[in-house]
Amino acid sequence: QNILRDEEIVFLLASNESIEEIDGFRIKHDYKFDYTRIENSEDLDIQALPTTFIFSPEGNLAFSEPGGRKWDDAGNIKLIREIIKTK
Repeated sequence: QNILRDEEIVFLLASNESIEEIDGFRIKHDYKFDYTRIENSEDLDIQALPTTFIFSPEGNLAFSEPGGRKWDDAGNIKLIREIIKTK
């Protein structure tokens, strides 16, 4: 998020944990994410947590992957920039 701070990107952290657990995590960590709670992960076809979804500026699902990933890696930053069409 820090690397892409000048881009028009929304980072949303979704969790199936309780609101209290989400708030505790948010307070404990200095991340600038927006947070939300999901109750219907099966309806959203989420097979594992974490799962990453990246949507294009038009709102189309452009990338989906279950599991963790080192998102500050240069190749992953390039992937995000290709999806949002910036340099």
